[in-house]
Amino acid sequence: MDGDRQGRHSGRLRVSSAVGPGSVLVVASGEVDFETSTWLGDALEDAVTSGSHRIEVDLSKVAFCDCSGLSALLQAHEHARQRNAVLVVHDSLSPLVRRLFEVMEVSPLLMRAA
Repeated sequence: MDGDRQGRHSGRLRVSSAVGPGSVLVVASGEVDFETSTWLGDALEDAVTSGSHRIEVDLSKVAFCDCSGLSALLQAHEHARQRNAVLVVHDSLSPLVRRLFEVMEVSPLLMRAA
């Protein structure tokens, strides 16, 4: 992806984004929990409000995600839908994150092909 790159990080989570034509890629690595989920949520909200029609989320380097991280993803998904945009999480997930998606039954919503 070309374009602007911006990043945020705390001690346990790093989030960056890259803007391309009509899309934004948000990449997170580390742990997403109650203390760090706002970093992810802020980056997702920035992506949604950027005017892009497609927001892709790469969580392949996220080792842990709890329900607060999932909530940030679901809120961003809904905000994107309200703006006639789509938010899609890449399929490459760690086993723990994949299990959370399966238990909470959000894989069809967040990981669907757009």
